[in-house]
Amino acid sequence: MSPRHGLTGLLGGAGSRALDQFVNSASSAAFSLGTVLVLPASSLGVVALQMIVISLALGILRSAVFEAALFVRDGDGPNGFAWIMPRVGLWCAAPIAAAMAALGLAFDQLDAAEAVATAAVGAAILLVDGLRYAAIALDRVNLAVRCDSAWLGGFAVLGAAGLVTGDGLTYRELALAYAVAGVAASGTVTHPVLRLVRHAPRSAPRALRRQGRFGWEFLLQIVPGQLVLAVAPIAVGLEGLGRFRAIVTLYQPLVTSATAVRLAAVGGSGSAGAVAARLRRTVVLLVSASAAYTAVVTVLVDPIGWLARGALRDVGAALLLAYGVGELCRVGMQPVFDLVRLAGHFARLMRLRSVQAVVLVVGSAAAGMSFGVGGLVAARVLAYGLPVPLASRLSPRDEISADGAPRD
Repeated sequence: MSPRHGLTGLLGGAGSRALDQFVNSASSAAFSLGTVLVLPASSLGVVALQMIVISLALGILRSAVFEAALFVRDGDGPNGFAWIMPRVGLWCAAPIAAAMAALGLAFDQLDAAEAVATAAVGAAILLVDGLRYAAIALDRVNLAVRCDSAWLGGFAVLGAAGLVTGDGLTYRELALAYAVAGVAASGTVTHPVLRLVRHAPRSAPRALRRQGRFGWEFLLQIVPGQLVLAVAPIAVGLEGLGRFRAIVTLYQPLVTSATAVRLAAVGGSGSAGAVAARLRRTVVLLVSASAAYTAVVTVLVDPIGWLARGALRDVGAALLLAYGVGELCRVGMQPVFDLVRLAGHFARLMRLRSVQAVVLVVGSAAAGMSFGVGGLVAARVLAYGLPVPLASRLSPRDEISADGAPRD
């Protein structure tokens, strides 16, 4: 099977998947932004270290099982692997939560209740992820949207209740509200998803190894960034890590929205050639939106100062603008990378991802030691800006024909 069939198959029904992606990430962004606003930078640094555990776990599980299954187009297709997804999420929730709790308890910047609350968040994320990806694999994206909407709504209600009944939410209350809302949301779809799973075909997990190329690329997107966060305390200390994490969090809604817009723009019917044309138009939209978002958040933090609280208190306009340039390059290149996948040039893409990873990790370590948080931001701008001059050569316009066949 050609790789391009896997991609175009995945993009079918992309409007529904884009909505699910947006709603799922909206609750995560709300929790992350709340965390940034209520925790000082040093405490946020510890939470950032805890969240590395869940981020790496999600990266591995999605690349090996959840995301990989969506690219399978032979045999029973993605629904043949739906049976294993809720089990994987459930089996991994307890050990991942235990690892997060142990890491948080090792530092004095968080108390025991806050460390355990963060671990509960990790368990809820894994539980929901297994169910929502099973629903997507079974072509029942509406169930995934229902679960994510219930999570977002439940978190909003619990958060609002905490604000009304108290003097403001503490981090412990915020994290517990997010975790409880996630577990409750999973209960809204557990029965229908498991009922569908019982009647679905069962493919052997070893068949997922054929999708390894997608898994490796996914890991190359996730692991380097998390590795930078893991070693950042050595270069900039926990407080510096907290400030850097605050900047990353502030731009999380941009990345979330860009992913949703990109999926919606390329979704629907049409040949691979038509998909390619829509992807190229999406580049302009994402770059323009990124520039506007960067301007807005910079003004809200400095000089207006509306968001200058918690870990964002000491983040200035220069760092926000520089980081925004890196994110502009990152989200603007995503459709270009999709074009490379569409043309079947996975080796080309893997080489570029590998170079980006090396630049990001090595550059962050070296620049962070010399220039602190500014060095971490500069390394990110360099890594994500690296492929921009190569955009036209990565996937030339004449490489994908009208019917989607890569040209020689």
